Amino acid sequence: MIYDKLSNIHKYYGINKNLDKAITWLKTNNYLKVELGVTKIDEDIFVKRIKCCTLKDEELVNEIHYKYADIHLYVNYEDNITYLVNPELKSTDIVAEYNAIEDIVLYKNNFKEGRIPVKENTFAIFLPFEAHAPKRNHGQNEIEKIIIKVKW
Repeated sequence: MIYDKLSNIHKYYGINKNLDKAITWLKTNNYLKVELGVTKIDEDIFVKRIKCCTLKDEELVNEIHYKYADIHLYVNYEDNITYLVNPELKSTDIVAEYNAIEDIVLYKNNFKEGRIPVKENTFAIFLPFEAHAPKRNHGQNEIEKIIIKVKW
């Protein structure tokens, strides 16, 4: 997991070729102008702009991706994301089986380890197999956010 200011995103060049392309796209485009829905950048990168309801702590689920990294970005309200360090998730904790089209499996959120505020001028990157629970309610019932999906 990487959490930093957008002004520092250039420091993460060289980790992965598709991440490099996503960083270049972010530096040369105004991501806030992306329309709601999915915008394809290339075969390996796309941008999802969504409006979603926030969730209470007891409603949160951890998501894990196998093939894509997520870059979470601020739009209109802060998104508090819970993340897990070295989670020991069990098959009995699965809430929704792996969906290959969406590249996601959902687990119960039994952990309350770390929380990061994805707010204005910040970003968070979650690599494949890094458990994270976005959309935590912290005063707003609905948020709009952008996730750049990067094939790993």
